[in-house]
Amino acid sequence: MALNALTTAAMIRLGKVYEGRMVDLQPASQKLRARSLRIVAELGGVPESAASELLANARGSVKTAVLMARRSLSREKAESRLAACGGNLRAALKEGRA
Repeated sequence: MALNALTTAAMIRLGKVYEGRMVDLQPASQKLRARSLRIVAELGGVPESAASELLANARGSVKTAVLMARRSLSREKAESRLAACGGNLRAALKEGRA
């Protein structure tokens, strides 16, 4: 249990988790693609049809798709903002909101 708590805390600090969901996943299987779609729909506040389009435009990147949905950004701008924030979705969502 302690090891699980440590690894969970590390994933959160590394920006791989946002609002309790793993956002830094590689959708390599049908199951993970379906999970990615649900995560983008939930965190992006969009229907699954829009989430599917966002994921396709984001080349499968959940973080990029969520940022595109929440901030109405192009893929290029979302990727740039994520890069500037070290890949941390939470920081990228806060940036430019002040």
